[in-house]
This record gives sequence, C-alpha cells and structure tokens, in this order.
Amino acid sequence: MMKLLSVLVLVLIVLAGCDATPKPAGNGSGGGEAPPTVPVDAHGDDTAPVDIGDVEAGIRVEVKVAEESEGPNITTDYLIDARQILNMATANVYLPHPEKLLLEMKTISKRSFEDSPVVFRAKVFVGEGKNKREIDEFSGVFGAKAAFTNIAHTLDLMEHLDEIPESLLLIVQFDLLLMPKGTAEEGLDPDQLPGEASDSSMNVSNPVRINFIDETRE
Repeated sequence: MMKLLSVLVLVLIVLAGCDATPKPAGNGSGGGEAPPTVPVDAHGDDTAPVDIGDVEAGIRVEVKVAEESEGPNITTDYLIDARQILNMATANVYLPHPEKLLLEMKTISKRSFEDSPVVFRAKVFVGEGKNKREIDEFSGVFGAKAAFTNIAHTLDLMEHLDEIPESLLLIVQFDLLLMPKGTAEEGLDPDQLPGEASDSSMNVSNPVRINFIDETRE
C-alpha cells in the first residue's frame, strides 16, 4: 500500500511540473527586457556618435613592397595576425640592387564616418634613434562611404637614399583628426582645415625592415 501511495505522489509532482508556465521577465533584479539593439547604417556601422576610440579602431596604415617591385632578387615576409592585420614586414634585397624599390602604403578604413569625417596626415620615417628622418608625407579624408576602402600612396625608397645601407627600418606615423559633427566632407582639404578638430590621435603603421644583401640570391 505504501509503495502504491509513493508512486501516486511522484506522478502528481511530475504533472504539476509540466503544467507550470514561465513567468514573464520583469524590471526587477530577477530579470528584465532584452536591451534594444543598436541601429546599424547601410555600411554596417553603429549610428551612435563617433568618438576618437572608434577612429583609432577603424583606421590603420599597412606598408608592403609594391607588386611592381617584386622580383627574383627580392624576398618578402609578412607577419599577419589572426585578425588579418599586418604587424611586421621584412624585405631582403639581393644583388643586383634595383634602381627603384617601390613601397605601397595603404590607409585602410573598416567603417564609415557619416556625420563626422576623419582627416589623416601621415609622415614616412626611415632610420632609428638619432638617425631617424622624415622622407615623405601624404594625407586624405575618410567620410560617409569609407567602409572597407583604402587610400594608397606609393614611395620609391631608392630616391631617398644617398647610399645603400646594410639594413633600414621604415615606419609611417599618422595623425587622425575627427572633425566636428556636420563638417562637410566634400571639398575638405586635409592640409587646410576649416576649423579645429573635435579630437585627435596619433598612431603608427607596421614597421618595415629592409635588408640590402651584398650577394646574389641562390
């Protein structure tokens, strides 16, 4: 008899559990409504106001040996991380050393800047320590259609060398200037701004190590 009673009690507990209906989440500490999704524009970017952190995360400069200069006497090695971002470039240049060594510098934007265009001003440096010197500069603007685009600049390194060194370090240092909301992108001159930037930041490209080797490539 006791065994039969226990079975009946167990069945009643199971049925009561199946009949339970979930309570709607409230605004108390026990739960709440799901946070609203952030609206996204046509380029896949948040429409929330842009700050300098967004600019720093969205724009970078990558430097490589240009395809025109690739050849049997030049070998390249590119260190690319898991996010497919170039962290370091190395080029070994064997005899005969070329008359031209073109380096391509791409300023890449992974997002658009709808209402607040971004101006970048870049300077190219070679050498290290006291021997570091500027050899070139370039600039540009990223605005409403900047997502997944790049602005390319090509430099002939050999034009800036008085003599060929054993090894050379090159890097691009660039300023990012976030213009005030409502600044017109069209006709915006990176070198003659219509007013002060609302915020700014400085960043650098991947370093490029170029080794000039006094022997032919085997």
